[in-house]
Amino acid sequence: MNKKNLLLLLTIIVISCKEKEKQLLKTKSDEYKTEKTTIKPESKKIALETKHCFVKEVTKKDEKYFIIADYIDFLTNEKAVEKAKEQGEAEYDISEKGDTIYFVYNDYYISNVNPKLRTLELSSDVKIELWNYPKNNGLFNKVSITEFIDHLKAEPILILTIENGVVTEMKEQYTP
Repeated sequence: MNKKNLLLLLTIIVISCKEKEKQLLKTKSDEYKTEKTTIKPESKKIALETKHCFVKEVTKKDEKYFIIADYIDFLTNEKAVEKAKEQGEAEYDISEKGDTIYFVYNDYYISNVNPKLRTLELSSDVKIELWNYPKNNGLFNKVSITEFIDHLKAEPILILTIENGVVTEMKEQYTP
């Protein structure tokens, strides 16, 4: 066998081995993909959202509590100023240079462009926290549903945590 034929034979063997290796890798890769696509998560998907709102009323039906909520946008900093300007409610001052400086008091703005009321179910173990509640000034305090109903007269802004359509937490938004 001459050198040319030997070289050709070795090249064919190397190429053949490479092809077999590629097929083996592809087969392993396909097996992995198949396994990966057949694995299903055991836990349910949780639709979680947070919303700012005013609670207009608390009702009880069939041993379950519900709130009537009016969603709002609670904006701070530049977004608050921008939205207040948009709605013609921003305050302004004129600087010494003659520039108009817009601002909102307390650095927050509440926008309620959609006054639609929503009825939302409260979880049986809903966590309710109110700010500056008289029992302990300056802290968030966990309160009962009865104490919460009594506090509604103050019209607090609340942050709702909603999981799969049910309110699991209500926390009063701190406002200066």
